[in-house]
Amino acid sequence: MRCDAFFAYAVSLLATTVTARLSIVPSSVVEAPSNVTFTSTEFGLDAPKVAPINRTTYDWWYFDVVSDGSQCKNSSDTGLSAMTIVFHTAGGPGAFAPLSYLYRQNFTSVNLVQISSTFANGTTFTALLNASQAYFLPIGNGVSSIFDAGNAGGGSFSGTADMSTYVLNINAPMFGVNGSIVFDSIAPAHYPAGPVSAGQDMRMSPHVGWANAVPDSRAEARFMIRGEELNVSGVGYHDKNWGDKAFEEDVDYWYWGHGRVGPYSIVWFDYMGPSGETAVSAYVAKDGKILTSEYSGIKVRPFGENSTYPPLTSTGAPSGYHITVDTPEGELSVDAHSDTMILGFSGDVYNRWVGRLTGGFNGSTDLQGVSLFEQFAFNRGNSSVPRS
Repeated sequence: MRCDAFFAYAVSLLATTVTARLSIVPSSVVEAPSNVTFTSTEFGLDAPKVAPINRTTYDWWYFDVVSDGSQCKNSSDTGLSAMTIVFHTAGGPGAFAPLSYLYRQNFTSVNLVQISSTFANGTTFTALLNASQAYFLPIGNGVSSIFDAGNAGGGSFSGTADMSTYVLNINAPMFGVNGSIVFDSIAPAHYPAGPVSAGQDMRMSPHVGWANAVPDSRAEARFMIRGEELNVSGVGYHDKNWGDKAFEEDVDYWYWGHGRVGPYSIVWFDYMGPSGETAVSAYVAKDGKILTSEYSGIKVRPFGENSTYPPLTSTGAPSGYHITVDTPEGELSVDAHSDTMILGFSGDVYNRWVGRLTGGFNGSTDLQGVSLFEQFAFNRGNSSVPRS
């Protein structure tokens, strides 16, 4: 994935899109104040929100696809396969603490591509690309980007102006990884408090922004990973987060996840800050239309083992999360089961899982599907926030 290929592509787009603006993120932090955008405009939902990247700011683009799991709906041994890829622009450990261990291993570029995969047999694979530069070209509400890692390869993603389709490519010969993911959206984009429109507050917390370009999609991943095929067909997702303050200083915990249960696409977010302030965001769509998208009307709580709430870093991984959402069709109640941990380990600051998503409306349990979800838990027991 070379720079000249990107520039050829960028020029072709610029030839037909006068308003497009190419931005380049260097590999080193910039010792200057950052301009951070938290209010939405008519276009640019998926565009960079932070410029320049300094030591306390970050901006990332997250993608995942999880197999639909139709062959294992009633088994705790899900056999789910998944692929998650994150394109980071982060100002080092002072901006995003969960990446600290990578910086200690000389992954010191501002621009990082994080690749995580899980095979149906439970085998996992992770790799990280140190990109020299990252290039972004917003088109409408979509964006095209390339992270150039020189001889190590690189990664790219490109979204249409209306965000209906995204194509992601990875070429990392150093790690034996090559492949692509295609996302065809089936659910409208949204911000934390509502559907896409200008003038919205895009903050999920006082210092963290969130924009969800693809809440749900039909996704196809085709990869070769060290000589082994990984093909994932199922539920796809893409969003972005960014911030103007060190992440750990603004977050005590958060629960986030997405899935498809029956014909319903669901995205949840539940956040607590260091002083106990909380915020939630609920999203449910059906047949390509939003049923609910707002800052309220949802509750997310861990269940089963290690279900201390709010969570501690030392608590360990819960059995799953119980999510209730108010919708015009009634109360949707689902359980996201922590069937397979695909990143992190029990007791870590960060965990990511794939698993069954089961539940229904108004007490029924007739809906089934799959989900991918995560937990950040920074608190180490020194907070005045009561635990239960």
